[in-house]
Amino acid sequence: VAHAQGEYEQFAAQRRAADAERRREHEAGARRASLLWEKSDAADPHHPYLVAKHVKAHALRQSGAALIVPLFDAFRQFWNVQRILPDGGKWFRKGRAGGLYSPIGDLTNPTQILLCEGWATGATLHEASGHPVLCAMNAGNLLPVAKAARTTWTGADLVICADNDWKTEGNPGLTAATAAAKATGAHLAVPLFPEGTRGSDFNDL
Repeated sequence: VAHAQGEYEQFAAQRRAADAERRREHEAGARRASLLWEKSDAADPHHPYLVAKHVKAHALRQSGAALIVPLFDAFRQFWNVQRILPDGGKWFRKGRAGGLYSPIGDLTNPTQILLCEGWATGATLHEASGHPVLCAMNAGNLLPVAKAARTTWTGADLVICADNDWKTEGNPGLTAATAAAKATGAHLAVPLFPEGTRGSDFNDL
């Protein structure tokens, strides 16, 4: 029993050390991301990516040719950025990504909040509805962002706006969105595409 207890304590100590190191890495990444954000200019509304997606720049910034998308946690703490290149390539900076979102619109006492995956999809949803949007950036992040939204904006009606990956086996976008909606009691909105057409998200639609 004593041997097992010693192994457990050693494992717990290693876990605490690993968690502390990860926290330090995330905080260092947040400082680098904040510096990039501060040095960046307001995004060019005619940036090729924005033109291709038919959306406005909203609060994005730009560094060189890359759009800079800010990422926050549930407490509105700035942690990281996503860079979007003119050809649509997307890159997160090294640091925290899970549980973060990029907001679009006014989140002061919202009556309804839309949640989606990508930023361009969120921009489209906001421009079409006027409601604020939380962009989770990927399907796997929808659930933690939905939980954060449910806790932070308790009086708001939540709508998960799925990516409908109807041409991909298992439809990962719709599967993740459905799970997030069920877990948080949110509504689910799904874009539908006629046969013979292409697209998966609300921006495509």
